[in-house]
Amino acid sequence: MIQLKKSSAVLLTATMLGMQGCLNSSSNSEQKEPAFQVNTNKPNTAQQEPTSQVNTNKPNTAILNASSSGSGSAPAHLNLANGSTVSADGDWHFAYQRFVGFKTNSGFSGTGNVKSCIAHQFEDLYNAEGQPIKAAFESKTLENTLAGFEAVTKTSCTPEQVDTLKTQLSSAGWWSQNPDYNSTTGTITGPNEAKNRWILRSASKTGEAYQYARIGFKEFKTRTSDITLTIEKWNGSDWDAPIDSTPINFSAAPVYWDLETNSLVDQSADWEIRFEMAGRSTLIQLNGGVSGSGGAGIGELVGDTPDARNVTNPTDINQVPVFAADTVVSTLSEPGSYGAFHYAVGGGNRAMWPTFSTYLFEDQGRFFKAQVISNTGPNGTDPSGNLVVRYAELH
Repeated sequence: MIQLKKSSAVLLTATMLGMQGCLNSSSNSEQKEPAFQVNTNKPNTAQQEPTSQVNTNKPNTAILNASSSGSGSAPAHLNLANGSTVSADGDWHFAYQRFVGFKTNSGFSGTGNVKSCIAHQFEDLYNAEGQPIKAAFESKTLENTLAGFEAVTKTSCTPEQVDTLKTQLSSAGWWSQNPDYNSTTGTITGPNEAKNRWILRSASKTGEAYQYARIGFKEFKTRTSDITLTIEKWNGSDWDAPIDSTPINFSAAPVYWDLETNSLVDQSADWEIRFEMAGRSTLIQLNGGVSGSGGAGIGELVGDTPDARNVTNPTDINQVPVFAADTVVSTLSEPGSYGAFHYAVGGGNRAMWPTFSTYLFEDQGRFFKAQVISNTGPNGTDPSGNLVVRYAELH
């Protein structure tokens, strides 16, 4: 545990428990949670019940409980008008989910009209290459980060961003301008190249272990929305010979493909990949992250020219250190690896560190600002996922 420093400013510190790697990703090691310990300097803490009045002249402090004792594995939603935790169909501005990250009530993530921007961030936390500087993170306290929050006004930035979906499986690498496109039949043949091969992890475990496969798009009949995958399953010691997937037709409705059975299954079943027509495009989602409740992911490979065809063992963290799920691109996706948090600053730890960035939100003419200052409650003793948030309405 990082030791508290006794000074006029009280340092936030972190207990180091394991977590998935970068945003919406998980390591090959067993998943654990990061946590923070926070010693606040006389905060006015609002619990989950709405407050009757909000002091707009001074920052209020709210607890957003996304821990296992709060929302569990689901997002917890915060209303910045009164600091209350609300349901997904209530009035909320941003939400947090453990192992997934932040989202706002906009675009892909919600039915609201919230727009947002980063109004203030501490530039000294990162070097010119964008890498975190541990000493700078350690220097941040509840006291010396308050001025940055208080300086933000509703003109500090222009709230424009809404949430969009970022998928791990994309056709962009080989779909367009493919040299093997047959204009007569409307058929695209997927090339045996690095841009058309991925390491897929199953959405759930069989017994004690996940299942893995090396997959690619073998054929896509664009006029009938038929896709065939090429699949090499991992048998525990080697890759099986490639086989074709069952025919995947999604012309009439979204369909769900299951790795273990190589079949199309119901949405409520244990699927890995979802296919859907999205206008003239094809939406391909994983059962994990923001797209599903499972643990499916695509391996993030090491090396300057990563190539799934060269992976000899998908469970080897030296070859596939992280499996990433679908994510939301949001204002709160930056500046840290978890947006308002940065994971494992300085290396050698599994801690989450607050960036103390201040975000500005506009909701139908009302303006709010928020700064996340803790992950384990006001005293640092609550379970991971108990966020402490400074917030205020701006007039």
